[in-house]
Amino acid sequence: MTATVSQEIELCGVYLEVEADFDVDWVDNGIGSYEFWGAKGVHHDYGWEVQECEGMSIISDIKEAVIEAMHDRGITNHNRRFKKRVRQWVRKIEASFAKMDDSQIFDDEQICEAAGDAPDYEPDYDEDREPMYD
Repeated sequence: MTATVSQEIELCGVYLEVEADFDVDWVDNGIGSYEFWGAKGVHHDYGWEVQECEGMSIISDIKEAVIEAMHDRGITNHNRRFKKRVRQWVRKIEASFAKMDDSQIFDDEQICEAAGDAPDYEPDYDEDREPMYD
């Protein structure tokens, strides 16, 4: 199953909206069958497990975000080097983002929460089964 997560990050002094698609699976992390003082049982611990990041991209318009950040710092369009600074800053952001790993932005809990909120989610086990012991 694919979970899509978006988050706002600060990169090179500019706030950008980032979105990523993660491949997640519903897995049983339980210990399986066991015996405790003669009583036999099966332990299940179902939960989401993140497999890999399928793609990460910047949703925001980088150039617009850079211009807004420059205006916040008091740099106006009347400066003759304004366009050159914008291009340099955009290239710097793109290079920094290309080097980033998905684990630097998103944590596993956030990804698993997005996977659990998916409308087509159905667990792999039967919730209506009879209890093993009374």
